[in-house]
Amino acid sequence: MKPDNCGSLEPAMIPDRRQILTLTGSMALGTATAVVGPRLAAAQTQPQSKTLSVTDFGVDPSSPSDQTKKIQDAIDLTSQRSQSLYFPSGDYIVGQLKLGGFSHLIGEGRSSRLLGSGPEALMVASSADDILLHSLGFFRDGRQRRKQGEALIFIKNTPHLRISNCHFENSFSDGMKIRECVGQIQDNVFINNAGTALSSEDSRSLDIFHNTVQDCGGGIRIRRRRRDNDGTFITNNRIERISINSENNGTGTGIELYRTNDVIISGNQVTDCGRSAIHASEVSNLQLVGNSFLRSIEEGIKVTADFEGVIVANNMVDGASTGISLSNRKEGGRLSIVQGNIVRNLSRLKGQQGVGIAVETDCSVNSNIVENIPFAGILLGWGRHLRDATVSNNVIRNTDIGIGVSIDSEAGYATIMNNMISGAKKGAVRAMDLGKPIGPDLSQQSAEAFRNIAAFGNVSL
Repeated sequence: MKPDNCGSLEPAMIPDRRQILTLTGSMALGTATAVVGPRLAAAQTQPQSKTLSVTDFGVDPSSPSDQTKKIQDAIDLTSQRSQSLYFPSGDYIVGQLKLGGFSHLIGEGRSSRLLGSGPEALMVASSADDILLHSLGFFRDGRQRRKQGEALIFIKNTPHLRISNCHFENSFSDGMKIRECVGQIQDNVFINNAGTALSSEDSRSLDIFHNTVQDCGGGIRIRRRRRDNDGTFITNNRIERISINSENNGTGTGIELYRTNDVIISGNQVTDCGRSAIHASEVSNLQLVGNSFLRSIEEGIKVTADFEGVIVANNMVDGASTGISLSNRKEGGRLSIVQGNIVRNLSRLKGQQGVGIAVETDCSVNSNIVENIPFAGILLGWGRHLRDATVSNNVIRNTDIGIGVSIDSEAGYATIMNNMISGAKKGAVRAMDLGKPIGPDLSQQSAEAFRNIAAFGNVSL
């Protein structure tokens, strides 16, 4: 890679440490005669290399004093001249830095640390096109933990945003907050942030992938003020140990969606959440495919409140109080496919019975494996909230009730066929009056007594 290409790096072309050192070394040789001391005036007179170092502006990576002014001058100049700005390894004490258009900031990973002790964001941008942050660390002083504060960085209205290989730690609130942005957020690490690691509002077409989140109050949150197309991809992220912290915007949820359409969530591992591994509300055309959700306190997958068009396929849910829940017909929730998932090892939580898969309206539940469930392996409807549900070709083992279906006088119709059910202590297929089983086991006797149930071909062991 030639040094004069660094000003327009794409994510796949971001230089590694050796490339940056080589680049900055050659830059220093080429400009040594023009630069006399690391001062801003000297930096302004030197030939325009595509990368400058903050040390060229008098910034000292080992200084214990606040260096906001010098770093801001460096950002302003390099932004104006479409140059990249390099941060060598070190700790940089800063207040709040402002990014303009074409702000390309590149460091040495976690060792290039921007440190802030106040509640304000360390870095902000508004209506600034083309922002690149690569291999930088953003930290609060953990010894001065506060109950309130801003995200470590806050960026809004940026159509070309790339944040990669950065480290966000000890935020009093969220790690990163963005609004009305488009771009890629990849290979970052979020640790010990009191609020949500990554929070997005009213952005579009984000690619969020290969990030690691640990010990935060929330994982990834994608929200819109008005329901609309979002188109975000959330793929191959690792989210671990998410706790509830209501004072600091921590929801205890691994991935949260609100009023977002056309989102794809795949290949993620989400473990040990204080509430749900994923909670989606008021969404359309959502695909949840090939994820692993482990040891949630409440739901593994929860989709609720006026959703339409949801595919839940080939996921693993191991440990929760409810495995997969797609509910709230009374608020418009409808139209779902639940296929090829493994749900197992659930436990009872106060106020919840322990259900493997719960659905209500316009849904197909097929080819899933459900095992070790305290109450019902699959539950169709609740009271009158049931319509056009089919359950077929599932394997259900070691439950209280294999498949339960609501028989409320206002409930719609359900078809239950060709399921294999073993170890159901209170019956393989049962009619349900809310949480209470009614009548015989419909895998052994006809369902003709119930107007809204067709059950045939099921095997009970």
